[in-house]
Amino acid sequence: MRAALVALVVLAGCPDPEWVSVSSTIVEDAGRFVVTSPDDDGLAFVDTDLRTNVARQERTAPSHVVVTRDGWFTTSRSEHAEGLPCSGTGAAVRTRDDRVVVACPNDGLVGRWDGTATAEVDRPAALALVDDVLHVASGDRIVTLDADTLETLDARAVDRPEGSSVSPVSVLAVDSGGAPAAVYTVVENADRTVPPEDGGYGSVVDGSPRIQPWIDHPRCGGPYAVFDGGDRVFSDPAAAVFDDDGRLWIAHRGTRNVAVLECRAGDTILVANQAIGAGARGMMMFGDAAYVDVGFDHAIARVGLDGPPTSVRRAVAEERWSAAADRGRRVFFDATDTHLTPSGIVSCGTCHPGGGEDGLTWFLHTVNVPRKLRRTPPAWGADPATKPLHWDGEFDDAEVLVGTTIRELMGGDALVIAPADVAAFMRELEPPPGRPVEPEAEAAYVAAGCPTCHAGDALTDGLAHTVVPSSTDEDADLDPVFTPSLRGVRTRGPWLHDGRAATLRSVFEEHAAGAHAGPPDLELVLRHLESL
Repeated sequence: MRAALVALVVLAGCPDPEWVSVSSTIVEDAGRFVVTSPDDDGLAFVDTDLRTNVARQERTAPSHVVVTRDGWFTTSRSEHAEGLPCSGTGAAVRTRDDRVVVACPNDGLVGRWDGTATAEVDRPAALALVDDVLHVASGDRIVTLDADTLETLDARAVDRPEGSSVSPVSVLAVDSGGAPAAVYTVVENADRTVPPEDGGYGSVVDGSPRIQPWIDHPRCGGPYAVFDGGDRVFSDPAAAVFDDDGRLWIAHRGTRNVAVLECRAGDTILVANQAIGAGARGMMMFGDAAYVDVGFDHAIARVGLDGPPTSVRRAVAEERWSAAADRGRRVFFDATDTHLTPSGIVSCGTCHPGGGEDGLTWFLHTVNVPRKLRRTPPAWGADPATKPLHWDGEFDDAEVLVGTTIRELMGGDALVIAPADVAAFMRELEPPPGRPVEPEAEAAYVAAGCPTCHAGDALTDGLAHTVVPSSTDEDADLDPVFTPSLRGVRTRGPWLHDGRAATLRSVFEEHAAGAHAGPPDLELVLRHLESL
């Protein structure tokens, strides 16, 4: 097998950068596209003419792929890394000396696969290597590391309007001059002056949406979508690449399209809007076209400026999803159905990226939703068989929760929608894997009485308890609080119902009441929480 040096970029007349590698779910090697396929635990191969499905290899829950001299390297969202202290790996890039650097999003870590260098980085979601500098998408920041030592060189917050928040950045692209671009979603989630009738997030109020996609790049920054029913409706960016002419191509999971943008004097000019299928995951440029990994359709789409997109379905083995959950996933990440969101602004996946959560605390108030300040819970925890849903136990039926969320927060009417399918998707979603269990830490966790409330396989008793002190913010005050599951708890900061705890440690040391107050052997208890 010939391993193509896909990370090497030759730039005529431009000596720098000499080496660029950007994390993706799709790469080209020796006349074939190589695509990760987590739905059926495989690695798929398709000829670059999109006519032939070449082959398929078994890989466990593959996430991203890079081509090395020894073959195809894939990360896995569910397996433990061999040389790193992390459970589940995501983005990956290849260095000039053929080393692989991976992101461990569940563990706040970036490291070389062989474990010779690591760096603590909060929620690392995308990687872009330019020569000897590694750019990491980390929450609402871009962190730059020395590619050799992984020492931090810089960290800066991405651009946003004053007073707004950013859903975790997960898309990076690099232009021909080596400058990285971040594409992400900006949310206005804290304005308490918005009247209840305008308190949702799926409608345009006074010409401006409360959620919109954004670009952070020296030549091309700010919002680029216009939610007026025209050709600039874009939501939930999933992947991005620059072409040789400096145009930025962005694939959107929510609106199922690709925007081709030209940067001119700080403005973004729309060159093309091309429709693709459902579930965009990754993208790469090959020749004069972009090729998109359309995950839910198990397809590769060719998107160019020379005509309409074409696509081919790749080989797929038995999928992990039931038929109902597969349908529900498509609804969950759909911003094209006006019964879900009238203007194409938001999908369930906007606040629950990947089916998890965005790490943000939202002020919510609509005509039928009383004022409250609440931390986004993970969608994979929405199983009424184990506990009432929401922090206050408001729902004991996931289908009712889905319909209410669509109508109250997304602006849709929930007609001709099958909430049971969405509930099936959330029920079948798997939480992030835990770290290996340490017997001593588990014993301390049991001795502290944690399993009394965090009981059984679900790690919750489904009951309400007084465990959080009152808040000086009446919108954040909640007593009692229904026991949340501890599955994947280490990945879900900030913690507690209003996000008041910046660390798991501070849950016990600064914000505890009742059973949370002063457990013995706290260090061991915290270590066991990381294994859940």
